[in-house]
Amino acid sequence: MPKNEARLHEILGTDTEKWNTNCLVPYPKEFDKQIDLVAEAVRIAHLDPARARAMVQSFDSEPMKRWFIDVALWSGAWRVARTRISVAKVSTTCAKNTTLGERIYL
Repeated sequence: MPKNEARLHEILGTDTEKWNTNCLVPYPKEFDKQIDLVAEAVRIAHLDPARARAMVQSFDSEPMKRWFIDVALWSGAWRVARTRISVAKVSTTCAKNTTLGERIYL
């Protein structure tokens, strides 16, 4: 299990009825400003590459990296561990439309 289990418990909890059904775990809203900055840098990159590069280099990506490592990477495993879903390995030849040769059975 994850190193920072308390953070997952705080963000997702264990009540499966309260979990978002559109995504595994919503990202923190404070990341919106940084995401908007990167989107703006992409928008202007062909006009002013130096400015776009400076914009991307100006923000602190460490909080996003930490959240991804501590929360996003573990959110699927956290959900599976708290539901009655079992993951069965199947051969890649009969695993069309699955990821890494795994099929989820409810």
